[in-house]
Amino acid sequence: MARVNDQLCFAALQQSEFLKKLEPLAQARAAEFATDVFPENQYAENIHRKIGDLVQFSNQAEQIALQMGIIAAVEYVLAYIGDIQHFKEKLQPHIGALIHHDAEEEKLRLKVEQWSKNIDQESFVKNDYFRTLGYFRLLRNNYAHVNEVPSHAFSDYIRLQSTLLNTFWKKQITDLHGIDY
Repeated sequence: MARVNDQLCFAALQQSEFLKKLEPLAQARAAEFATDVFPENQYAENIHRKIGDLVQFSNQAEQIALQMGIIAAVEYVLAYIGDIQHFKEKLQPHIGALIHHDAEEEKLRLKVEQWSKNIDQESFVKNDYFRTLGYFRLLRNNYAHVNEVPSHAFSDYIRLQSTLLNTFWKKQITDLHGIDY
């Protein structure tokens, strides 16, 4: 997760610095092609767009990079969720009833509740953390399937959970940098 975060931060830095150079070029040489403006760059020919179009193209590229970062981050989390369950199974095979659920984060939440029967549930199992994972899993699905609009499942999740998630995260010390569920 730290590597994904670092890459997203680097992509944002790179985008910001590139736009500082690109915007004046886009105004001064709007009708010229990338191959003419960047003759030394081996990738200019692959893009072959007018410089005036590259600012919007660059912004779209940033959005796609952020979406890919979310997709990768959720994949890491889902792999970690699987690892947790496999590790617990090695420690205590077949403890408790088998739990099946389509949503991996909900399956893990139910298992953690079952595994922690003797622990104060209120302080140990915070449903809002699992709801947050559910939100990002559905957001990942939306990006990975290149949906123009949120799926029915994602729309329902937003409708039912967004107020709870916004309230929960506003009370935390974590800075979400403007994320609004």
